[in-house]
Amino acid sequence: MFPSFCVDKVADNCDNFQSATLVFIDASLDSYHDLVAGVNKNATVIILDSQEDGILQITETLKTHQIQYQTEIDAIHILSHGYPGCLLLGNTELKLETITRYQNQLKDWQIYLSKTANILLYGCQVAAGIGSVFVQKISQLTGVNIAASTDIVGNNLQGGSWNLDYKTGEIHANLPINPQNLIAYEGILLAAVLTVSNTNNSGVGSLREAISLAQPGDFIQFDSSLANQKITLTSGELEINKNLIIDGGNATGLTLSGNNTSRVFHQQPDTTFTLKNIKIADGYANDPNELLGDRGGGIFAEKRTNITIENVEFENNTAGEGGALTVYHFSKAVVINSRFINNDGTLSLSEQGAGAIHVRDVELIVEDSIFENNKGINGGGINSLASWLTVKNSQFINNDTTAGGPIGPNTMGYGGAIYTDGLKVTYPDGTQTGGTALIQNSYFQGNIGAGSGGGAFLFGYDNDEILIENSRFSQNTVIADSRGIGNGGGLRTGNVALATIKNTTFDNNLAISGGGVWIDVRSTQSNIINSTFSGNKAEHPTGEAYGGAMTIQSPTNITNTTIVNNTSQGIGGGIFSWDPDNLIPITVSNTIFVDNFANGNDFTHHSSRQLIDGGNNLQFPGLTTHPKSEFVTPNIIVSDPQLGALQEINGIWVHPLLAGSSAIDGGTNTNAPTTDQLGQTRPLDGDNNGVATVDIGSYEYLFPTPEIEVIQNATNIIDNSSFDFGTSTVGSVVSKTFTIENNGTADLTLSELTLPTGLTLAGTFPTVIAAGSQGTFDVQLDTNTANTFNGELSFTTNDT
Repeated sequence: MFPSFCVDKVADNCDNFQSATLVFIDASLDSYHDLVAGVNKNATVIILDSQEDGILQITETLKTHQIQYQTEIDAIHILSHGYPGCLLLGNTELKLETITRYQNQLKDWQIYLSKTANILLYGCQVAAGIGSVFVQKISQLTGVNIAASTDIVGNNLQGGSWNLDYKTGEIHANLPINPQNLIAYEGILLAAVLTVSNTNNSGVGSLREAISLAQPGDFIQFDSSLANQKITLTSGELEINKNLIIDGGNATGLTLSGNNTSRVFHQQPDTTFTLKNIKIADGYANDPNELLGDRGGGIFAEKRTNITIENVEFENNTAGEGGALTVYHFSKAVVINSRFINNDGTLSLSEQGAGAIHVRDVELIVEDSIFENNKGINGGGINSLASWLTVKNSQFINNDTTAGGPIGPNTMGYGGAIYTDGLKVTYPDGTQTGGTALIQNSYFQGNIGAGSGGGAFLFGYDNDEILIENSRFSQNTVIADSRGIGNGGGLRTGNVALATIKNTTFDNNLAISGGGVWIDVRSTQSNIINSTFSGNKAEHPTGEAYGGAMTIQSPTNITNTTIVNNTSQGIGGGIFSWDPDNLIPITVSNTIFVDNFANGNDFTHHSSRQLIDGGNNLQFPGLTTHPKSEFVTPNIIVSDPQLGALQEINGIWVHPLLAGSSAIDGGTNTNAPTTDQLGQTRPLDGDNNGVATVDIGSYEYLFPTPEIEVIQNATNIIDNSSFDFGTSTVGSVVSKTFTIENNGTADLTLSELTLPTGLTLAGTFPTVIAAGSQGTFDVQLDTNTANTFNGELSFTTNDT
């Protein structure tokens, strides 16, 4: 949550928010109130909350300013800690390595700035060294001239000044703070850099000493001589009780070890901590004599904290809750490009026993990270309690929560990779944030749980929502827990207002019920769009297994989905839904059911009951010989859609439609998605009849077409352009070779080569060039007499 524009009413000019000059002052600066008090009446001061994303705070402020006052901003002044090539804004480090993450927001600033606006950056040495490139990059993204300093900013007695000596262009704005306040300000805007010089547990040059000596906002680095070495803690955890950045980038391969006797870091309340480019190993948290002593084997961050983990590897850390990392109430945790391997959160046999990460009342963002071989009670990778969860571009491989299965009777063993229980953060004043679990562009393979959710168990409350898109759940398993329950081999969702599964593949997952997905009875609405279910199984030794692809117990719409080769030992090879009173509407449209089989009752090979017909569905085979066999929907198309095997196309696993498939252009455009699972535009004219109609299933067939490119001497020759043979002496022969490339998806045919007078074909002219191939032909000019030759060379192709 962001502060109001006038925090604690320290700014007495809040009524001037319509000012064209905005001054942002980071609350992490020493005595920042003294600077705020000096801001002129013709400017507006905004305090950046040091616990929140500073770039986002600035962006939201600019947006609000424009909405309220419809005026452009002439100058932005930003006062914060800095060092060469970096600004510390709230809990954010803005520098060359992170600027791409914020480039869209920085570009948006152009919307709110006048064409002659300036941005002035008052952070120490921000423009020094590589900092000049950093400042230029900000100028390019924002479209305005920027001023910054290559020297110390702040109190003169500490070597500082308020002059910005580096400029990307003309600067007309001046700092709107009373000069007397600037003179009286005793601080400097520098994040000091401390260097760890040895691997000792404590003492001069140690990491423990550096943390002790550091001031809030300082930067701790490691001497390059410590590369590939280990700092082993022998006197307990390292306490983080101030805002710090610790970066191991100078010492590649450096490890911080808890020595299997203590956790590595303990972050105290109301602090911001960034940890980068290092390994955390052998941390241990299971002290029964300490309150919360079993939280976070690698790191425990207490309430009201902000923690950023970037390019950090957590390995072999152990705890009762959160083998690698635990973050507590009203905090924010960001994990980027990190690895969690062989961490264990089973010691306390707790419901919150996450193998890698446990959060409670937290906003958790995980991007570009890997979770592998972690073991927990619930959530082998992540256990998220009453927290807002975002996971992007990450992998969850071979994580395991079966240790919770025998404990029972409830909620133990769930979520082999991810477990959620509530998706909103509720603050003490009753306000809430979040309400969503987002999993995007991620991969779940070989995870195993007990009871519910072999890959993921996602459970919410009230108006919570779940969105899973562009992901894959493959070879995940859920086994029976102490009650004999095993639901959702790939995924189990439930108790939310809306669950959406989009552009996602579930293949070869295994459960007792819902081999691919199990949708809980307590959800209001679920939507499955552009997704593929292939080779999933529901199995049980007694044959009491249900829903090879999915078990659905609440209202669900299934659109443009491919359900193929799924099996159940019991009922519903494709879909199982127990609804004798027809109270659970399940609507399918533009969906394929092929070769799904149930061994228990052969009349339910595709679905355990007839579903609501949203139009243009296809099944194969049709009815069985059983007298109670029925179609998946009324009026369904019965035809072999001629699917290709499950295969990877552009990184996405699908069953493509083959040429001649009855699913091509067989769907309805009404309410169909505008792209297919691969992101290909829908609808296409797949059967080449002149009318573009959506295909049935998750894959949109692209009618094969050739695509010609004619190249001479490595240059592409455009239609109706010219080329020059040059000059030659009489009696010589001038020849040219032309290359024809077919960059399309069908054979390219060529005919009717026409040459101008004087040119002849040397050799043969290709008549067919296969897709992805090329052919050549040569022409020559016989120069028997002096003359100027010109004319048109042409041929006919089937490239339309």
